[in-house]
Amino acid sequence: MKIIIFAAIAFLPLFLSGCGLMKNKNTTGTGTVPSVETSQSVVEKGDTISVDYVGTLEDGTLFDTSIEAEATKANKVNAGRTYAPLTFVAGAGQMIAGFDKGVMGMKIDETKKLVLAPEDAYGNADDPKYNVPMNIETFKVAGIDPKIGESYDFGGQKAKVLSISGTTVTASFAPELAGKTLVFQITVKSITKGS
Repeated sequence: MKIIIFAAIAFLPLFLSGCGLMKNKNTTGTGTVPSVETSQSVVEKGDTISVDYVGTLEDGTLFDTSIEAEATKANKVNAGRTYAPLTFVAGAGQMIAGFDKGVMGMKIDETKKLVLAPEDAYGNADDPKYNVPMNIETFKVAGIDPKIGESYDFGGQKAKVLSISGTTVTASFAPELAGKTLVFQITVKSITKGS
């Protein structure tokens, strides 16, 4: 009986630590190390978080997901991709604005639906910031005779020719999702509090 009581007392700190009730202290240096918080913690600016997500257009068409089963269901599995939760620093501008704002205040295992207007996602397709003047030779070297209104692939990015003036071709490199309302189903998987 004494051995059982001693064992229970000896392992109590490990149990409490595993439940997230005790802070993870750094015993080899000063201060504390960032710790993964309990489900009671909420996402704040500067926290490193991991989320699972399913991204669709308004009509339900899947355009991206971190969940392989969802990609399989939509017949959109990318063979070269590793499906895993997406990790980023909340509020650091690493994500599109609406996604970044939408995760604030969420808890671990909380799921939220975000509907993002183009201005909170990839902007409008006709935004001049996507327009790039290029020398016509850039097209010719690639074996392309550019035509206004046509789209061409440049290193995996689509460029739509807007105008041709002399040797200058102005092309729009607007992302495919620009101008579209995006719908995300997000589940927070982990929160590591920022320092």
